[in-house]
Amino acid sequence: MIKECDNYPELNHEDCILDPAERAIGEYFEKQGLSVERICSVKHGIGTKNPDFRLVDSDGSVCLCEVKAMLSSTGADTKGDWEYNYHVEFKQLIEKAQELGVIPVARPEQMKLWKGEIPYPKEGRNTEEKEKAYERDLDNLLNQTSANSLSFSITIHRGDPFIWTDKEKIEFIDVLAKNLLLIAEGHTPRNWNAYPGFIIGDYTKKREHGRRIHNTVEVRPNNDLLSLKSYSYLGINWKSIEKRSHEAQRQINNRLEDEAKPESVARLVVILLSTNLVFHYASELDKLVSEIKRRFINKLPDLSAFAFCEVSGLEGNNDVSLGSFVVFHSDNNTAPPLPDSIFNEETSGHIRQYHD
Repeated sequence: MIKECDNYPELNHEDCILDPAERAIGEYFEKQGLSVERICSVKHGIGTKNPDFRLVDSDGSVCLCEVKAMLSSTGADTKGDWEYNYHVEFKQLIEKAQELGVIPVARPEQMKLWKGEIPYPKEGRNTEEKEKAYERDLDNLLNQTSANSLSFSITIHRGDPFIWTDKEKIEFIDVLAKNLLLIAEGHTPRNWNAYPGFIIGDYTKKREHGRRIHNTVEVRPNNDLLSLKSYSYLGINWKSIEKRSHEAQRQINNRLEDEAKPESVARLVVILLSTNLVFHYASELDKLVSEIKRRFINKLPDLSAFAFCEVSGLEGNNDVSLGSFVVFHSDNNTAPPLPDSIFNEETSGHIRQYHD
């Protein structure tokens, strides 16, 4: 990898050191046969942000690339997104149903959300970080119960967009501890199901505002101490990703001033997520494409493309492993198109590409 910093030995280049995730992306592009230059972050002085890489392919096409790693890539909707996703989507659904001459089908909870009868949580939004704190709280609470000496591995699966209050956590642990004691005595708790090697059950509780707590609990015997893990399934934290993408556009625009032909330079933002974007949307890929267009392509006209990549090992200084890429091209924006060599499906694979 070429380092522009080598041209400025008199400067302190501590801010130019790539983190493991950025370095992994640079190495990925090198494997695609691109010339990759690490752009100096300090040559124009402290406070002037530049993108991470300048990519050049075999025919001389240039692309500036900024990498943004999202340590908290999931989270419940902000209030604005909440209103959009429920109120606006409901209107669109009704219009589509009328157009097709059919009756829309929805759960009672969905209808209440769409009609605005369930308000946005006054406590704020749930996030991945808060879910990690909940896991620690639950583990501490469980170890204070009479079930603390049992040898079980407990896995909790949650999909709750609301803040989990201390009172709700205590109520859940009280029920869980009683069920664990029943299981230890050879019984299957009511409404739970026993399978070879594990027992699984659901915990639901209605809240005052109408939404329910819904936790799926899996209990397996082990030969060690009582252990608890919690996994949350929240939506994509689009608001945070939007903010970082706006930062990336500014960084790339700053660097364009150094290019001889800025009008022909492609501009790419790579967003690294700890989750799989396509998996989150599964059968609703059209909705994903619509979301990208609304949030990024329409709002960031100076960029050529947005690439999302699932990455393991983002936290700390772990080894980073890149997953598949999902690339969205802004074909109708003012920026020049992304060269085909940047994401070549024939040589790299594991790529989905969408054109506006």
